[in-house]
Amino acid sequence: MKKRFSLLLVLVLILGMTMQVQAASAGSLFGCGISISAASGGINITCSAKSTETADEIGVKDIVLQEKVNGIWKNISIAGGSAKNSDDYTGYALYTGAVKGRSYRAYCTYYAKYGSVTKTLKSGTTDTLVFN
Repeated sequence: MKKRFSLLLVLVLILGMTMQVQAASAGSLFGCGISISAASGGINITCSAKSTETADEIGVKDIVLQEKVNGIWKNISIAGGSAKNSDDYTGYALYTGAVKGRSYRAYCTYYAKYGSVTKTLKSGTTDTLVFN
């Protein structure tokens, strides 16, 4: 009886470790980028995210365009976007409230969902763009 109990305990431990290894093998984000450019209608924001494997959902969130007003950076929240069952996402947004002569920059958070695991990566801030 002790041998069966020991064998059962060993099997449970092995299965538990196997499930942890599988959960840890979710993909990773890489090659993510954010950029801004002047467009005829305002400031164009381009965000892209890539994954090492197909994600249930991949995209960008918490996109913030900053506008420099009287020497202070003011945050403007921009909607994010995502793709389902993909290993990449590219999205575009146009901010039409841009004021000529003001400076702008942006940053965001990239994310990918693999089952119950969500991985995130924060972007750096883009270079400053003066809208003309």
